[in-house]
Amino acid sequence: MTGIDLSRWNLTIPTGKIVPTKDLPAYKSQYFIHTAEFIRFVVPHGFDGAGTTPNSKYLRSELRETLPNGDDNEANWKIGSAPLHALVATCQIDSFAASGKMIAGQIHGEGDKPPMKLQATRIAGTNTFEL
Repeated sequence: MTGIDLSRWNLTIPTGKIVPTKDLPAYKSQYFIHTAEFIRFVVPHGFDGAGTTPNSKYLRSELRETLPNGDDNEANWKIGSAPLHALVATCQIDSFAASGKMIAGQIHGEGDKPPMKLQATRIAGTNTFEL
């Protein structure tokens, strides 16, 4: 188990499959690798048979926070619902899609637009990126 308690998350992988909260702690695949030291999300370049979520055209390998019972319909953070909401992570990006962009993290709230989105963009001709 990693430093993240996986009992309150579900996982979407690039095939479009959603791994439910109850199955996630034991789940391992080529798209999601977790050890005591790290979690790795993988989205293959040029992946055939790709699945996306209903509100996006992009492939993803991502965690989505859920309620303790696994329901994610009401799990979005609401402004003012707690003195502090926090999510802490150290990220490493190994490669980019041809577009040169990737979303490394989002925090959704009420409404269609996330109040926080961490997007990395590759600087043309380099192996560096800007946030």
